[in-house]
Amino acid sequence: MGRNGAHMIKEIRQKDPRTGITYVYEADVVWDKSKKQSRYASRKMVGHIDEATGQVVPNRPRRPRPDTPSAVRLFAGATYLLTQIGVQIGLDEDLAEAFGADAGAAVESFAEFLITAEPAPASRFGLWARTHVHPFGQEISSQRLSELFASISQSGIERFFRARTKRAARDYWFFDTTSISSYSQLLEKVRWGHNKDGVALPQINVALVKDSGTGLPLAFKDLPGNITDVTLVKALLADFASYGASRMKLCMDRGFYSKANIDALMSAHMKFLIGARIGLS
Repeated sequence: MGRNGAHMIKEIRQKDPRTGITYVYEADVVWDKSKKQSRYASRKMVGHIDEATGQVVPNRPRRPRPDTPSAVRLFAGATYLLTQIGVQIGLDEDLAEAFGADAGAAVESFAEFLITAEPAPASRFGLWARTHVHPFGQEISSQRLSELFASISQSGIERFFRARTKRAARDYWFFDTTSISSYSQLLEKVRWGHNKDGVALPQINVALVKDSGTGLPLAFKDLPGNITDVTLVKALLADFASYGASRMKLCMDRGFYSKANIDALMSAHMKFLIGARIGLS
């Protein structure tokens, strides 16, 4: 036994008169200098005596307590609605076909972020992904997002447009263009041009085609700011021919009314509806 406050482990056997079972304890014995006697600092039952063999039978190990689940709060209302819209219009399937399942889900999640978190910058996407239910289902770091954007090739974009055009409800498609002004020195397609108001600015032209039945966009094309409408229409016809959209009929406003455009559409044997300009000679 330890002296001067030293500890010692001692085995104690104690029989329960009610059950006749002899229990075995391990006691931590410490010497009390003031009372000059030993006392038990703590005691723990380790098992019982098997009457047939006289051996100590250890207690059954206790089952570990299950970890208490931590509470997590996720926002799901708006993103659930957007995801279900994507399912109904086949957007999730088309993204997966064009870019792969993981990349397609990440693209859809980023689109939902742009809609629900406007005008938050892209750098906030990681935080948004941690706090919302979305198609990708996990956080996307800034580096992973940059890698995702870099992996989207032109061929993948064309596969996506091809998949969307196959879902068109009607043959008539609405076609229009807009210009986006920019003073960037790095964007290759920023060129000096004239927008529809006749203002000369460095810009990028963007053409958009929508399904007249659903109102959903089918494809877009970004073009240099100095490209003419005639060249734009010819490029559009070439693109949609590669998408397998041979039966489309275009609806265009009078901004595209010109002899060159009509000649191009007629040469391609396209059916079209176009607004005519009033001031014709």
